[in-house]
Order: sequence, then C-alpha cells, then structure tokens
Amino acid sequence: MRALLIVFLGLVACGGSGDPVASPAAVEAFDSDQPDVVLLSVSGRNLDLLNFFCPPECNQPYLGAPDRAGGVLKTELEFNGYSVERRNYIAALLSYDDNDDGEPDRLGCLKLIQDLRWIHENWIEGQASPTRIVLVGHSHGCVWSHNVVSALPEIPIEVLISLDGVSTQWESDHVPSIEDYYDSEGGNPFPVDLRDVTSVWSGRDTKDVVFDNVAFNVEVRSENDCTVCLFDDVDNTRLNGSFAGIASIEADGEDHSEVTNEGSDGMLFVIDQLLTRLALP
Repeated sequence: MRALLIVFLGLVACGGSGDPVASPAAVEAFDSDQPDVVLLSVSGRNLDLLNFFCPPECNQPYLGAPDRAGGVLKTELEFNGYSVERRNYIAALLSYDDNDDGEPDRLGCLKLIQDLRWIHENWIEGQASPTRIVLVGHSHGCVWSHNVVSALPEIPIEVLISLDGVSTQWESDHVPSIEDYYDSEGGNPFPVDLRDVTSVWSGRDTKDVVFDNVAFNVEVRSENDCTVCLFDDVDNTRLNGSFAGIASIEADGEDHSEVTNEGSDGMLFVIDQLLTRLALP
C-alpha cells in the first residue's frame, strides 16, 4: 500500500468527487486590480483509497495548501513586495462541482485556458507594465501545464515551474475527456492535439519541452530512492534542443511529492530562481 501511495503522489484524497462541469463560457474577472504577478498552479494525480480508478474525478488542488508550492510561492512573492493573484487547478480537463450549487469548486484545465486568455486580454495586452504569469505544475499537473502552454503560443509565460513531471497514466486518465470535448466542439480547437503528450516533440514528452512563449523555466526533479521508481529523469530543453532560459536541479534525497514541500531543497531552488528572474527589468 505504501508503494501505491507514493505512486499517486503520496496523498490520500478525497472525500468524494463532484459532478463534472464545463468551464463557464464567460470568464469572471479576478478579485483585485491588476497585480504584478498572477500565480497559477496545477496539481497532480491523487488516490482515493475507496476507488483506485477515480482520477481525474478525485484529483485535488493540493499545491494551493500553505505549505505546498502554490502557497509557499505566494507568501514569498508578497514578502518581497509583489502584488499577487492566485488560482489553483487540478489535473483534469473539466472542473468539478462538489456541492451541487452549479458552480465549479475544483477548477480544471479548460478553466486554466480561459483564465490565461482573460489575463492576456486584460492585464498584458496594451499594458505599460504587464502582469507576469507564473505557472507551476507538479507530476500530471506538470504535463498539463506544458500542454496548455503549447496550446496557447500567443500568451507569454514569464516563468514556468516544472516539478517532477510524470506522464505515466496521463493518457489513460485524460484522453477520454479530451475526446469528448473535441466531439462537443466539432473538432480540436487548438493548434496542438492535447491528447498527445508522449514522444511527440522529436521523441520528447510534452513535459520535457519548454516552448517559445516561455521566457524562463525552472525544473526540479526528485532524486529517486527507487521505492517505486517514479520520477522525472529527463532534462527539459527548448524545441531546438538548447537549454537557453532553463534552470534545473535534482533535489538531493527528496521524493516525488517532497519536492513541492515548504523548506525542501527543490522549493528553495525555485524561490531563488523565481525571485532572481522577476527582479530583472
């Protein structure tokens, strides 16, 4: 059982999955005035001990917790004087309504796509001091974040943070919902096929490619102790194979889940690289 827990991010999720809901056609505004930074996090796969086949329905936005990557980075950014708006997403295409009130409670990656378009239109285009987008993903969420970036080449991502991306079971979890979405749209509305994430970029997985609209990428890979051998063992590169604008670390002694934790070597590296990048003119 311990091995299974580690395979599925070491997290026992969830109290029950809600009904899937498509992201609303009208994207509501964020809560505050235009911020310096918008911080968007995409968590990975969870395990429901009562239902081993529940992902993506049971996936949770755990990176938003105060002691995980999304919460930690928001605290650090605000401590260093940046105004921050934050949203957290799950490793799923669709959002989920957990309390049957007609509103999504766990936001999926269709909502992330809509939010990125809203941010671009309202806080970036035509702005003298545009908001900078920081997008962070872990495990399956890392795959989703890179996938979404590839689908929106017109939207600039200032910093993409890639935490131990793993494609294992990604396609079996997510391709059915993507195909249903394509059917509802009368075809694929994106310039890339969201279904294809393994070995599609000159033999590289999507999670290992830093696309041209990303200014800077911070990659953390766990140092696997091979309890279950789940880790990212491939360096991120640009489309042309270069390492331009990429900072990577293999976190010594930290497993697949620990690299997202407050105080970990992985997170300390991310904080240092992020603050250095944002301080640049």
